[in-house]
Amino acid sequence: GSECYSHNDYEPFDEYDFVGRGWCRDAHNRDFNRMNLPSSVSTIEGCAEACQDLGNFRAQVGFTFSGSQCYCHYNDGNSPSGNREYGYSWRSSHPVVGPVFKGSDPNSN
Repeated sequence: GSECYSHNDYEPFDEYDFVGRGWCRDAHNRDFNRMNLPSSVSTIEGCAEACQDLGNFRAQVGFTFSGSQCYCHYNDGNSPSGNREYGYSWRSSHPVVGPVFKGSDPNSN
């Protein structure tokens, strides 16, 4: 399953906080923009470190780790240094600004 971790206080990597199971959502149950990392990022710790390395860290609100896939979430209107990079895919269809409020699994928050 998926797990959501927030980065709402602009702290370093060890300050990511577990929020709940499922995808990261805001208080209105909406998804955040996300950068999909390569499948070589295969642990929660690796996901946190990789998200921190992307750039524009202060606009990042957290990440979702799902099995072996890592998704770094950003506020609307923000992204890492570029919208597309080799090995990454960017989805910016969600006009959501943080903070991360919950995971999408209703049984885990």
